[in-house]
Amino acid sequence: MNRSSKILALALNKIGKNTESEQNKTHNSYCSEKTPARAVTSIKKKKLEDTDVFESPVLNESGSSYNYGVESNIEDLQLFDVDDDDDSIKDPDFAPSSPSSIDGSNYSEDTRQAALILERNLCDNQENLVSTSVCEEIIVPEEIVRKKIISPGTTTQPDQRGCGASNTTNPQIENEIREHIKSFPAYESHYTRRDSSCKYFHSDLTLSKMYRLYCEKHQSVASISTYSKIFKTMNIKFKKPKLDTCHRCEILKTKLEIGAEDEEAKSQLLKEQEEHHKLADLAYKSKSKDKDTGRNDNSIKVYTFDLQQCLPTPFLRTNISFYKRQLWTYNLTLHDCVTNQAYCYMWDESVANRGGNEIASCVFQHLKKIPSTVNNLIFYSDCCAGQNKNGYVATMFQIFSTNSSISVIDHKFLVPGHTHMECDVDHAAIERKKKVSSVNIHHPRDWFQLVRSIGKKPFIVHEMTRIDFLDFAKMSKEKFTWRKTSEAKTKFVWRDIKWLRFTTDFGLIQYKTSLDENEEFQHLNIKKRGVNVVFLDEIPVCYSGPNLISKEKKKDLIELLPVIEKSYHDFYLNLKSDDIKDNHPDLTDDESEEEN
Repeated sequence: MNRSSKILALALNKIGKNTESEQNKTHNSYCSEKTPARAVTSIKKKKLEDTDVFESPVLNESGSSYNYGVESNIEDLQLFDVDDDDDSIKDPDFAPSSPSSIDGSNYSEDTRQAALILERNLCDNQENLVSTSVCEEIIVPEEIVRKKIISPGTTTQPDQRGCGASNTTNPQIENEIREHIKSFPAYESHYTRRDSSCKYFHSDLTLSKMYRLYCEKHQSVASISTYSKIFKTMNIKFKKPKLDTCHRCEILKTKLEIGAEDEEAKSQLLKEQEEHHKLADLAYKSKSKDKDTGRNDNSIKVYTFDLQQCLPTPFLRTNISFYKRQLWTYNLTLHDCVTNQAYCYMWDESVANRGGNEIASCVFQHLKKIPSTVNNLIFYSDCCAGQNKNGYVATMFQIFSTNSSISVIDHKFLVPGHTHMECDVDHAAIERKKKVSSVNIHHPRDWFQLVRSIGKKPFIVHEMTRIDFLDFAKMSKEKFTWRKTSEAKTKFVWRDIKWLRFTTDFGLIQYKTSLDENEEFQHLNIKKRGVNVVFLDEIPVCYSGPNLISKEKKKDLIELLPVIEKSYHDFYLNLKSDDIKDNHPDLTDDESEEEN
């Protein structure tokens, strides 16, 4: 039995009748040397008519203070002194002689309830009790009451949720950020086939560059996190630089890393991945083999061709250029894989656009320069439907093959995502030169001169003019019929085509769905009734006048004149414009290369 229980038992044993109670009596407890004296509160005993009422100190329902809410019909309660030398207190085996327990039946129910409340308070706060003696009255230290009142378990604090500092951005700063973001030229996708309100910034621009320019322009600077948060709400994206990454490979890799549902599904994914890699390897091996054949046979020429990313004109190193729309300069590179010579066909958007018809025209201009000793041409390209893998380019090859001494023209397509070619190396060299060169680029011809200076074997640049662009799109529609099935009644689907072959047979195209040499060619008849031949001089010029640019772009270019060399001012002032949308040609809006 602990000390508090012993004291309580002694108190109950000495309860007697006909004792006078003291009211509102306060005593100081006798403390040990280590324990300071504390003010205490007495237990009250008061007379209500003929009944003595004993009130025990307990917490009220709110838990904020003590009151005396337990009544007992005890006739008399005689409190006593306890001597520190009392062996009964120190005896660990001490037990009250009568009653035998606190819960004994010798006391009324109210008395036992009061005793239990006292015992609980004494036990819970034993460290605060007086260690040397007890006053005549059993006491409850005020410090205990004070601690009970301020205890977190007995008090209720107001709900603080939602009372913190507001994270709302100042409306003025938010408007400044939005207006700053809108000040950069944004473009719609050129190749998108679905309605979308999303616009794009050029890949040369980054969020960190935009924020740096914002800080230079405004004094009330927001944090970059606030700037980024507002940017994400404006439905604008940065154009991703063109990378030869395979979307299919990434999907398969992710599924395998996450884990298939069962072994059978995992085995199927591994098999699919292996087949995909085999197709990619087969394409590279086919190109390597054709290159070796071309080196050993002068009658065979092997080329790769692709468009470079747009070159901004003028190319300025001042901050103002980020806020202005610029004129685009285009470059289609054909790389001779036998001689390792790069041929660049370049023009700007005031001359022509950049699509399947323009690509066909550039390749056509190169075909006219092929030596008569060559009778087999092999071209490799990616599967971009808007540029290389379409009816316009096929029409061009078909017309040229029936009007030249070349017996066979093969056009082979690499696997999407696995399209690294020699012309891509040429484009990388141009990009490196662009970053380190001190040459001022104020006019498209400055780009032409820069490209001519690249490489151990200088690139050969052909400046495309308006009359060089021929309307193969019109020829494709008027002179040929693109049927949906082959002569063997199999479906002809552009997405599945991997190899096209053009011969001197007019209106007949051979094709394969793989680059496997052992696979037989299928035949597609595109001949139109009544058309037996198309001569080269029948092909009309595509553009009858200057190519129009948007009025917004013309306005921005005029505003850049102060930082452009004066001799080029007339070029920009004479550009033709109209109220048309300003699309960025590089943007494909996540369009698959294989769509057509």
